[in-house]
Amino acid sequence: MHELGVESNVLDIVIQRAEELGIARVSAVHLVLGDDTGVSEDSFLFHWDLAASGTVAEGAEITFDHEPKGGV
Repeated sequence: MHELGVESNVLDIVIQRAEELGIARVSAVHLVLGDDTGVSEDSFLFHWDLAASGTVAEGAEITFDHEPKGGV
């Protein structure tokens, strides 16, 4: 369930920024994850699809980059 909290926080940020910028639809979200976060991409995407339904981020393409443990 760790991803549910992370996904929810990211979605809140995406919705807030979309409102601030007057964006009606978010088509893509790019995330950089530290290797030590323990976030599963598959689980994140599953929770994202459920939570983003009915929001400006519904259907957004989610992409990930990974940062090595300890930073770059």
